[in-house]
Amino acid sequence: MTRKTAQATEAATQTDTSGTTAPRRRGPGRPFQKGQSGNPNGRRRKMRPIADFREMVLAEFERELTMNENGKPIKVTAFEAVLRSTIVSAVKGNSRSQRQAAELYMQVQREHRKAADQLLTAVFLDNMTFEQAQAKAKRLRIRLGSFRSSCSLWFLRLVSPRGSHASLRGRRLAAA
Repeated sequence: MTRKTAQATEAATQTDTSGTTAPRRRGPGRPFQKGQSGNPNGRRRKMRPIADFREMVLAEFERELTMNENGKPIKVTAFEAVLRSTIVSAVKGNSRSQRQAAELYMQVQREHRKAADQLLTAVFLDNMTFEQAQAKAKRLRIRLGSFRSSCSLWFLRLVSPRGSHASLRGRRLAAA
């Protein structure tokens, strides 16, 4: 025990006549014990507005970081880094990360399918050409590699070589 800690321990305790030690009384000049504030359960700090918190979260996730991939530095956002870390952890066998990654993937797949279905509905109802449908898919960030969307758009191109589905309606009527 060092000299300072021995003095602090001796100063912090007071020996009674019975030989037991009790904590030293607080008073003028020594209002609090070391390491403790005077009002530990007192008034809490004012909360930031939720909008500020959301902005702070977005700013942090959009912040660019530099990572090494195959020995080369690449720039990614903080969110991409977290996502990569979760996926790597899932591949290594972390069950919580596996669950999170699977849930995220399924949610993104559902949203993607919904957007692809909306695109197909728009194609058939709005008399779009195939090129217009491709441009809209790109604008909506729908991957045409997705089974459902690519098969449906492939069908549209096959049935309607000019790109308009008006010929599809005519063929249906002629076949009936």
